[in-house]
Amino acid sequence: MYKLTPAATADLIDIQRYTLEQWGKAQSVKYLESLHKTVQLLTENPLMGKIRPDVKKAAYSFAHHEHVVYYAVKPGGIVVFAVLNQTMLPKPHLAGRKTD
Repeated sequence: MYKLTPAATADLIDIQRYTLEQWGKAQSVKYLESLHKTVQLLTENPLMGKIRPDVKKAAYSFAHHEHVVYYAVKPGGIVVFAVLNQTMLPKPHLAGRKTD
């Protein structure tokens, strides 16, 4: 099972909006579905991500095309707390984000 924090949900809305504007509805749906599948995969295999103590205690990251999924492993699943463009430096964007 996985949970999205409100900040991660806002990230996905921004990604959807940008993809829709740049490449249209079909690509937007396709990309969001592929992100969803990646999060499901991480739920089943949470340790396949890269451990990121430089970002947050007990944080992991996993690259997905142009984005990076940031998450924490919790009992019973994962908590996705950010989905950032790969060009964004994580520390400034993740400083105030909660992992629960």
